Amino acid sequence: MTRRERSLTIVPDQSDDRDDAVLREQVAWSCRILAMGGHGDYTLGHVSARAMDGRHILMKPNGLGLEEVAPDDVLALDMDGIRVSGAGPVHL
Repeated sequence: MTRRERSLTIVPDQSDDRDDAVLREQVAWSCRILAMGGHGDYTLGHVSARAMDGRHILMKPNGLGLEEVAPDDVLALDMDGIRVSGAGPVHL
């Protein structure tokens, strides 16, 4: 019996900026859906999602009502809570 070599194929990270754009849109829509359901109370409420690459979180900023959030408003934070992109106060 011969010993065969085993190889491990490492798949590169498949996520890109398009994934974040889609997820930003989904976070914004989720905020608006919650607002339409009566779950918005001025600027209270929270929606977030982990990015496809697993390296950051996309979230609603503090200071905007759920019904006001647009994709461009969504913040990106790394896993240590440091802002990667977006403006506005962080909901922490």
